Amino acid sequence: MAVYKIRKLQRSETNIRSCSKSQQNNNAVKTIYIDNCCQWRFKLQEVFGITCQVKLDIFHAIQRIVQKIPKKHPFHSQCAADLRQVFRHDGDHGIKRTRSTPCSAKMLANLNSFVHRWENIVYDSNHVLSIAALHEIEKLKVHIKKAALMIFQLVVAPIEMKHSIDISELFFIEVGSQFL
Repeated sequence: MAVYKIRKLQRSETNIRSCSKSQQNNNAVKTIYIDNCCQWRFKLQEVFGITCQVKLDIFHAIQRIVQKIPKKHPFHSQCAADLRQVFRHDGDHGIKRTRSTPCSAKMLANLNSFVHRWENIVYDSNHVLSIAALHEIEKLKVHIKKAALMIFQLVVAPIEMKHSIDISELFFIEVGSQFL
C-alpha cells in the first residue's frame, strides 16, 4: 500500500497527477482511500481513470462520529471503543486485527446494534450520542450501503507506520490486487 502524505492545501491536480505517474508502473490504480471521498471522487477519477474507486477510509469514518460525542461525557471513551468494533467481526478484539473487515451487511448490523446500545444513554441530561453524532452515523450508513468504505484485508491490516504522522493527511492507493 502506498501511503502519500499530502497537505490539504497541496492536494492539487498537479500533485495527484505526479503520484499517478510515479506509482502506476503500468498498472491501473484500482482504489484510493481518502477522507472526503465524495468531494475528491471526480477529480481523482479524472486522473486515475473512471474505473478507479474512491472510498472513505475507516479512520476518518470513526473520527467523524467520535468528534461529535461530547468529550466530557463519562462514557465518551467507552462509546468510542465500542464504535471501533463496528468494523470488525465478532470476537476480533484487541489492538491487532485477526480477521478482515466484515461485509457491508455485517457492518450495518453492527452499526445498528451500536446505535441501539448507545442512543438512550444519558448522563446529566446529555446523550452520549448527540444529534450531530447520530447524523454522522446516518451519513456513514450511506457509505457502507454504497460499499464506499475502506475494507481491510487481513494481509494489509493493520497498516503499521514507523513514524508518527497525522493520518488525516494521508491517502492510500491500491494498484491491481496489491497496495503500493
